[in-house]
Amino acid sequence: MNITDNLDITSNKQYEFIYEDNQMILEYITQHNDLSIILDKIVHLAEHRNPNSKCSILILNDSKKNLLSGSAPSLPDFYNEAINGVEIGEKVGSCGSATFKRERVIVEDIDTHENWQPYLALTQKANLHACWSEPIFSSSDEILGSFAIYNDHIKRPTDFELKLISSYAHLASVAIEKENNNKLFKEKEHQILEQIKNLTIF
Repeated sequence: MNITDNLDITSNKQYEFIYEDNQMILEYITQHNDLSIILDKIVHLAEHRNPNSKCSILILNDSKKNLLSGSAPSLPDFYNEAINGVEIGEKVGSCGSATFKRERVIVEDIDTHENWQPYLALTQKANLHACWSEPIFSSSDEILGSFAIYNDHIKRPTDFELKLISSYAHLASVAIEKENNNKLFKEKEHQILEQIKNLTIF
């Protein structure tokens, strides 16, 4: 067996792990209703599959203008607090840009990339030097937020890491969409109950 064969086996095993994670998370989503716990689960699994990385999920708010923290347990608290509520835009880091442009944004070197210049004091304090962000879409192609992988050194993503980003962003979309549907159902239920309450019985 040569080196190429070994690499193929390793690569296949990595994709098997992603497939197994997808099955497990989808089942987990059907059994749990707490969005924050589900998103934490997704992030922890993504970090487990890509050691030495730090992952985050940001959720677009109701106005569709700002990103709110969904899950980023491995990032410093001061960093999460600083970016919570950031307004999306064409050159707003990786996540703000990916959400605004509705496309993947790969930043291999945060320190030199124009999107990150306003935030360098923050990223350097957090020791973050690369960030790849994938937009999260609903089943109806509505933008929901972003899934990101950070690294503590300059890094280009591998094919496996790009597949991982895409896969876990999809899992996050399932969880967020379920939460949104639950909220819609509860709102409708409340409206119906209020209508019934206001009915006059003769």
